Amino acid sequence: MSNVVQKGMAQEERAHRSGEGEAMIKAHAQFPTAGSARASVVRVERSAAVVSRIGRDGAISRCSVERGPDSQEAFFARIVEAAGDQDRLIVVGRGASRLAFEREYVEICHRPDRLVDVPAEK
Repeated sequence: MSNVVQKGMAQEERAHRSGEGEAMIKAHAQFPTAGSARASVVRVERSAAVVSRIGRDGAISRCSVERGPDSQEAFFARIVEAAGDQDRLIVVGRGASRLAFEREYVEICHRPDRLVDVPAEK
């Protein structure tokens, strides 16, 4: 895993643990065009997801995706859209939500080769 991806994941994890993630995410809500991301990190939970995109220039941008009243499939489709057309996708999270999202990503994008395997959270 590249240093840029590791740095983005570490920043995301610190924000998630500290409870500061929401304010930080809202400050970075606008993403560049979908084709400009080289990697995305998705932290998926049952009712929300945080998507961090790492651009070709190394810049990191973030947004949150709330599930709201949407079905799981519609929620996952919005996460895929937020992640953009990247070279790699790293998915973190706990349990069934992570696995279900990975399956939906493959069904939507037909690109299982882009998923980067990371150990599941306990």
